[in-house]
Amino acid sequence: MTHLNIQEIISRCDEFFNAGNTVGAGEFLREKLSLARQLQNQSAELTILNELIGHYRMMSDPDRGINAINDAACLLGKKEFDGIAAAGTIYLNIATALHSFNRNDEALKYYDMAHKEYRKQFPPEDISFAGLYNNMAAFHSSSGEFTAAENYYLAALDILQKHNNRCDAAVTCVNLAGLYAKKEDFPLVETFLDCAMDFLSDPELPHNGYFAHSCLKCAPVFGEFDRKNDMEKLTSFAGEVYERN
Repeated sequence: MTHLNIQEIISRCDEFFNAGNTVGAGEFLREKLSLARQLQNQSAELTILNELIGHYRMMSDPDRGINAINDAACLLGKKEFDGIAAAGTIYLNIATALHSFNRNDEALKYYDMAHKEYRKQFPPEDISFAGLYNNMAAFHSSSGEFTAAENYYLAALDILQKHNNRCDAAVTCVNLAGLYAKKEDFPLVETFLDCAMDFLSDPELPHNGYFAHSCLKCAPVFGEFDRKNDMEKLTSFAGEVYERN
């Protein structure tokens, strides 16, 4: 009998991701979504939809992204999914995607829902809050609410450093540099760009797909601030990872 193994699906997605094959990842996920619906496996369907929402955000595909969000929200509204552990993560994923699609009013609603779920499930310094705070910071920064954005970024960075999560800490530092540029506090721009490079240059940091993805997220920002050598170094790091995979 045909069945779905969610862990195998996630692992396969990671393989696509590590190889830089985002198109292949989308095709694979859509195929598995169709199978989950054929099997009427709504738990698997929700998990795959959550993966697709993130994929469509990365691919800047709002049409498919909004459809996936609506389908996931519909499933989350069903009684059998009430109070599930993954709800906060899915709400955060939805909020982040809506923000990227310029649906800010809807995004704020889902950020609030994610925050409520996280407070129910996790202690205040759990690593999950770092992702929530980073995304809320980006939302407030884009809305011109710089003080709120700064507070959320710094809270996220504090948690990430306590968990020794150097890739996400580097991305947070780059985001702080961009925020301080908006505030015209250029010494702090340089301080946080230096911090990002220190995190990503750590020789003990595993050079895997997530590392490569983090380098490519950070690299353009260094170019914007006329730090071409650092930009090229990060791009080279990512290229070496993808060549091996």
